[in-house]
Amino acid sequence: MPTPSQVNEAELEAISDLVRPPADDVARISTRSFKAPRRLSQAQFDALARRVDKCMADATLHLSSWLRSAHRVRVTDVVEAHVGVLIEGLVEPLRVLAFDVGSQLGFVAWDLGAMTAAIETALGSPDPKSAVARPLTPSEERVLTQMLSRVTALVTTSLGVEAKNFRVMREKKELILADDGTAFDPQRIGVHLALEGAAGESTLRIYVPGVKAPETANGSATAKDTKKNSMSSQMASVDVDLCAELGTVIIPLQELMNLEVGDVVVLETKVGDMVAITAEGEVRARGDLGRHDNKLAVRLRTLERIGSKSGIEK
Repeated sequence: MPTPSQVNEAELEAISDLVRPPADDVARISTRSFKAPRRLSQAQFDALARRVDKCMADATLHLSSWLRSAHRVRVTDVVEAHVGVLIEGLVEPLRVLAFDVGSQLGFVAWDLGAMTAAIETALGSPDPKSAVARPLTPSEERVLTQMLSRVTALVTTSLGVEAKNFRVMREKKELILADDGTAFDPQRIGVHLALEGAAGESTLRIYVPGVKAPETANGSATAKDTKKNSMSSQMASVDVDLCAELGTVIIPLQELMNLEVGDVVVLETKVGDMVAITAEGEVRARGDLGRHDNKLAVRLRTLERIGSKSGIEK
């Protein structure tokens, strides 16, 4: 026969509140893409957002003039993304305002329906909310270029780069051909601007190449850089061979001598197993086998500290 509880539900909840960690103490883990790793810290994103925010008054004035009534423009987010992933995610039919920073491609993405409504407003439509997404005429594309190039120039200048050669692109393949991801840095800083007013609510997404990482309050670029800088300059330049071991197998010498082209050697590693990363013959990390920029790559899952028997999860 079960013993009756000496604690009622209200008392049990009060005890749980005492031992439950505060919400702020719970570790927050941000999702990261193996194909497009994040380089900047949250502090650096915040610093870039503050820079852009300083030009929002000018951007608001410019767009309000084009849209024939008071509109508000504000920064909602600053992100980092791989240009290939960005282009792949665009939905056709599209109209994208492209620009160059040096020899690298940047572009402004805007929902085609919101873009059409804004252009019709600029051209004097009495009811912009009735506008539907459709291909733009050449004259409307020129209006789009003049409307957004000023806003884009304000944003890029605040980020420390200069945007030139504005033009409208209509297909993904145009963007792919305009971007040479093999020769330049594929990462882009994305600035998301909320536009609110009579023409409706929408988001302008401006993706800028060549932006330098701002220094944080402690004078360092990132937490990783701080850790690297703690090493002496003499040691930092020493090369170390890092190897990813896909697997091993032990076979008799006779079988080794009989191997021919086309034979299959089955490794001990199973599909889904983690790959060992070795340096100087010692296992230093383990991770998942994947692909990055059409090359094999390994995403680290654990680090093996010297003298440690257990891995440190990453």
